[in-house]
Amino acid sequence: MPRSLGCWCCAVSVRRVCTVTTLALLVSAAAEISSAAARGDDDKYLCSATDPLCGLNGEILQEQEEGGITHPDWVVLDESADGDATIPQPQSRVIERVVLEDLFRSTGGTTWYNNDGWLSDAPFHEWRGIRTDEDGHVVDIRLVKMQLDGTIPSSLVGLSHLQYINLSRNKRLGGTIPKELGRLTKLTDLHVYMAALSGTIPQALGRLTGLTALNLQRNKITGDRPMDALTKLTELTYIDLRGNNLNNVSAVGE
Repeated sequence: MPRSLGCWCCAVSVRRVCTVTTLALLVSAAAEISSAAARGDDDKYLCSATDPLCGLNGEILQEQEEGGITHPDWVVLDESADGDATIPQPQSRVIERVVLEDLFRSTGGTTWYNNDGWLSDAPFHEWRGIRTDEDGHVVDIRLVKMQLDGTIPSSLVGLSHLQYINLSRNKRLGGTIPKELGRLTKLTDLHVYMAALSGTIPQALGRLTGLTALNLQRNKITGDRPMDALTKLTELTYIDLRGNNLNNVSAVGE
């Protein structure tokens, strides 16, 4: 994990060069940051104003243009009255944009029925099917019947504010359900019905203790006793797993 989150975030800036940055590491880092914040020890990821630009493994990032190494202009630490710094907001925007771009690529975004706003510089709420909260964080993805073609990327775990996902009625959306979705602790609704999902229901979905609705009907999901993975979802009020290749299914479509 990098010693400087603000510096690390510049690894995905188009104005910098970094040879080791990968989306997998980006998502892993985002999840660790969220966990650190919950533990109250996220201060170790703050970027010092005197640190050089650093990458995921501590390597120096250099500007494409001449002029030496400087911090990206958007890395600004807010300070409270007692001088304590807080994690800058722009870093989360970078993570969210990278994740949304990965969703676009993973599901054939160029051929969607409507991809207005996607990959543009417009605010996320102007991207078709995306809703944000008052702080601009992505909380809602609704891409129903949009001709998605591909798989659901595990990188969605990087959208730590996400509450609602609906990717239903996309008959070419296949692959398995990413187990990483189980780390979206704010998720309340997950709908991917009438698609082509396969594999089993990940046990990790049992961590979504705030989930109230789950609709995976009419896919190609398999497995025995799928409800075993969901026994801890005490807030669940609606679930539909019909139309799959499941055994010992109960309490579906309620």
